[in-house]
Amino acid sequence: MSILLFLPALSYLIFVYHSPLAFAQHALLLVSSQIIIASPFLTSVTLAKQYFAQAFDFNREFLWEWTVNWRWLGGEVFEDPAFGKVLLMIHAAGLGAMAVRWSEEEGGVTALLRRAWRNPGSSPARASLTSNRKVSSRFSVFGPSKLIQSNACPLCAGTVTVFFTSNLLGILCARSLHYQFYVWFYHSLVWLLWETWDGLEIDVMQRSVCHKPDALHG
Repeated sequence: MSILLFLPALSYLIFVYHSPLAFAQHALLLVSSQIIIASPFLTSVTLAKQYFAQAFDFNREFLWEWTVNWRWLGGEVFEDPAFGKVLLMIHAAGLGAMAVRWSEEEGGVTALLRRAWRNPGSSPARASLTSNRKVSSRFSVFGPSKLIQSNACPLCAGTVTVFFTSNLLGILCARSLHYQFYVWFYHSLVWLLWETWDGLEIDVMQRSVCHKPDALHG
C-alpha cells in the first residue's frame, strides 16, 4: 500500500521527462493490469459492485486505537469523518504545491503544460534526464537551493528528491499508520533535510575542506 505514495512522483517524471503520450500509455497499462487481476470478481454486475465498493471504500472508518501518527489528536477528532476529508485535501494541495516547485527547473507549470499541449509525443522538459545540462541550483524540496552551481544531471538529485518528497507527503497525510510503514521513509529524511538545508554551515565546511586541505593537518 505504501508504495502507492510514490505514484504521483512517478507520474510527474514520466509526463515531464518522457512525454504526455508515454504517461497516458503507462496509465492505461496500470488500469488494464488492475482490470485483469480483478476479472474473477467482475463476472456479474452484482459481484462487480461489491468488489469496487470494497476495493475503493473511501468511507472506511479507521480506529483511533491503531493509529500512530495522529494519536495525539484524540479519538473524537480522529474518528470524525471530516478529518479524513481534510487530510485528503491537504495531501492534494501539497502535491500540487510540490509539482509547482518541481517544475521550476523546467520553466514552471504553465510552460510545461504549454509545451506538452503543442507536442504530446515528446518530452516537455527543456532537456532529457540523461543529458548534461547546466543547472544553477540543487533541485531541493522547496525549490532551488543556491548552495551549489555545477554541471549536473537532475537524474541523481532531482529524481530522488521528487520520489522522497511525494512519499513523505503521503506519510504525513496518511490517516492511520502502523510502525512498519515508517521503514518506507525514515531513510529519506537525511536526504530531504540535506536538500532543504539553507544554513551555510555544511557548505562552508565543505568549501573549507575542498579549498584549504592544509586545515585538516592543523
